[in-house]
Amino acid sequence: KKLPPWLRRLQHVSSEDALRQLQWLEFALIERDFKSQDIQDILQTIESASHGDVTKMSGMVEFCSLLLQLEEPHKSPTTATSSHHDLMFATKDLLLASILHYGDCIT
Repeated sequence: KKLPPWLRRLQHVSSEDALRQLQWLEFALIERDFKSQDIQDILQTIESASHGDVTKMSGMVEFCSLLLQLEEPHKSPTTATSSHHDLMFATKDLLLASILHYGDCIT
């Protein structure tokens, strides 16, 4: 299979690396106050949509990571804190759709 240049480094991902990435994603979702059931749905979708392909699994986790980074809360100068839920971009539905989209695009 031929991956785009920015994804070729994923071709050498081990199953241990993919497992560590899934654990990182789980922790990142917990930190962002995702519900336990939503986290399990996201992780199960990655596992099923990747069909056991650790390259795909790793890419899906990285794609989710990018989406989560897009929503990092930024404190405004007028307030000391910001409400995370007011800034929520990467919802469960967005992550699930992104995982499935990635799986369809990378073959």
